[in-house]
Amino acid sequence: MKKKIVSLVCFSFIMVLLLSLCACGSAPTDLDYSGGESDVVSGDIVTPTTDRKIIYDVDLYLYVKKPDETAATMKSKAEELGGYLERSEESSYSEDSVYNTYVFRIPTEKLNAFLSTIEGKGTVRSKDVSSVDVTTQYHETVSRIESLRAEKAALTALLEDTSDKSYDDVVVIRKRLAEIDADIAANEKEKAVLDSLVNYSRVTINVRKETPVEEKVSFGQQLSDLLKGSFRSVGTVAKGILIVLVAIFPYALLAAVIVAIVIGIRALVRKKKGLPPFRSVRRQRRGNTGYNFDPQTGRPLALDRQRKEVAESGSDQSLPEEAKTDESDSEEEDGQGDKT
Repeated sequence: MKKKIVSLVCFSFIMVLLLSLCACGSAPTDLDYSGGESDVVSGDIVTPTTDRKIIYDVDLYLYVKKPDETAATMKSKAEELGGYLERSEESSYSEDSVYNTYVFRIPTEKLNAFLSTIEGKGTVRSKDVSSVDVTTQYHETVSRIESLRAEKAALTALLEDTSDKSYDDVVVIRKRLAEIDADIAANEKEKAVLDSLVNYSRVTINVRKETPVEEKVSFGQQLSDLLKGSFRSVGTVAKGILIVLVAIFPYALLAAVIVAIVIGIRALVRKKKGLPPFRSVRRQRRGNTGYNFDPQTGRPLALDRQRKEVAESGSDQSLPEEAKTDESDSEEEDGQGDKT
């Protein structure tokens, strides 16, 4: 029997060890960061042009080892080239989950230099470059401004001599001059927006933390990690058991008090009725008196024979006290049965 128990315990331990090794093998222990090579081919975006108005918009995803240092490098490089940080959104859900977005405005003629520096700080996983040629729109806006200014100059010259003009003519000229001023302001604003978009390219950089690469772990290291984990688990279980014991101790104490009170009350009731204590009854039923008991009635067989002899002789003087008590209890039980 002992050999079977020992074999069962050894088998259980081996199964737990194998399962733990399988679980441990899938968890990374020694981590290393691999920047790798960029998935996107880098190159000059802006080509030298003299008469074209082009708006450049760059959107790239950059994976780096240290996001904070990369962000500081990008900001300082943008200021160095005459650009600025337009907007930023930083969020970090954990040490390895970093999602930062930075929007820079960089002088277009220095866009290539800025991107070359930033792309060298990590791995570019995605790079989207869009360009919009607004040369026609820009020149049309400039032409409208020049035309409006020429019209304004002519109307202003007419107002210098009002001797040959009626009051209504002067009112119409002044109204038209006000409309021209509003149109010039709107077109100049549009030209300024185009100049800003053309001269300062928008660069959106999404910074993510480089995912750690798992390394193969030796068998000895796996055993060591497994042993450490087992000790931690044992400690956790022991703490849990202690907490449970402390939590149920007041209830157990209360239950023990209630049980003690109930037993004491029943003992007093039996004492008042003249019945023997529970302990003496249990001893009798265990056979401490040397009697064999009837499995149906629970009474000693020797007392039953002695009771029959007394009944035949017509006297109960020789009947032991315990037999009398047992007989009285039997009569009470029979009486209650008849009533039922």
